[in-house]
Parts: sequence; structure tokens; C-alpha cells
Amino acid sequence: MLFFGGCELEEGIVIAYGIKEIQSKLSFNISEGIPSDFFRNHIIPVVVQQYFNNMSALESDINTQYSSSISPKEQALNVVNLYSDLFFYFPEILSLKFHASGNQNRKQYLYSFKPHSIFSKQMSALFPWYKANGHGADLYFLFPFRGQESNLTTADRIIGTMLMEYWSNFAKTGQVYKVY
Repeated sequence: MLFFGGCELEEGIVIAYGIKEIQSKLSFNISEGIPSDFFRNHIIPVVVQQYFNNMSALESDINTQYSSSISPKEQALNVVNLYSDLFFYFPEILSLKFHASGNQNRKQYLYSFKPHSIFSKQMSALFPWYKANGHGADLYFLFPFRGQESNLTTADRIIGTMLMEYWSNFAKTGQVYKVY
């Protein structure tokens, strides 16, 4: 039995869209970042309540791990990292561990996607402090939007071909084969 998973860097950017919807009520502009006091007073308590059964002792640990006093931009990146860890990386690692438990012959593949797509550019326009890939950034290389095919560079096409080879080889044989 095999397991195949993939993740983009800082996939938790999806949280920024939710915060963008309420930013005017909270007197800050998310395109400039997230104030540390907003993180401590609004995000941490909600995360602890909704995902950690209201274990308030965790608030201090989350604050220590993901808080930044450097700048709102740095704090925004830390919030993205928190959501990436909570909703993407931790479940991925847990799935890999569960899959591997009790059987040394099982194979797992996990890829980390770094090339920037049109999605990355759009997110950077909305959130200038964000320079990574969001959830699904790899899909653009596999399935360009209709009419956007001409915008793909040679490098984009090579990346798309590599991803198709990885995915189809895995589906056919359980192996990824090529390492570039």
C-alpha cells in the first residue's frame, strides 16, 4: 500500500482571505500585515477554542511559537505558518505516520512545491508581504486556465510535465521514478 501527498509552502494563506473580510471592523489593513495584538486577542483564542477543546494552557505556547513583535508583515507570515501547520502539515505528517505504522515495507511520498504560479502572483498583489505558494498553486501547471496557456513559460511547461509524470507514474505503478 502506498501514500502520496503534496504540499505547497505556506498553504495557510487561505486564512488571509477570511481576515480580509473583517479587517475594516478591526481597524487594520491586512495588505500591510496583521498586528500582533490582533493575533493574540482574536486568532489564538479562536484556534484554541475550536481546535484544541478550549485548552487555554496552549494559548501561551501558540503565542510563543507564532507571535512576532518585529512587524505586522512578519506577524502575518507567522499566522499563515500557524494555519499551514494546523490544517496542512500536521494532518499530512499524521497521515504519513499512520500509513507507515506497523509495516516497514510501505512507501510514502511527500513533495513540497516551490515554483510560483499565477496564483502566487495574485496573492502577492493582495498581500504584498506574502511571497510563497498557496494551497493548489501546483494545479495551475497541470491545468492552466482556458486562455492562459499562452502565458505559460517554457519552465512552466517543464514543471507541468514533471508533475504529470510524477502523478501518472504513481497512479500506474506506485512509484514516482524520476528525480529531477
